[in-house]
Amino acid sequence: IGKQFELTLLLQSVVMILTMFAMLHLCCTVQNTNRVSTKQHRLSELDFRYFWKWSVFEDYLLFCFGFTVLCAVVTLLLLDSAVFVETLGSLAVMFEAMLGLPQLLQNFHNHSTKGMR
Repeated sequence: IGKQFELTLLLQSVVMILTMFAMLHLCCTVQNTNRVSTKQHRLSELDFRYFWKWSVFEDYLLFCFGFTVLCAVVTLLLLDSAVFVETLGSLAVMFEAMLGLPQLLQNFHNHSTKGMR
């Protein structure tokens, strides 16, 4: 069903995901070290104001695991639909192409590339 992905693309995706998790772990560690307040935000609080601003790395892992399981179940249920498979592939390519957009918007907002994050 759909077009077959090459093994190298799968390996590239796995390496990128592991790298992003390593960077996220580093950010959580630095953020907790520099924290002035003792108030921590957790996934279990279900406060949308702090979505993706949690204090603990394990909350990010838990959310990503849950999201992955949800997507896997939906994909397994709709695997026989060629439209779904092609749409999923197109969305994946679109999201990958837009990875630099947040940095572009930040640079545009700052009118500079000085202090790029």
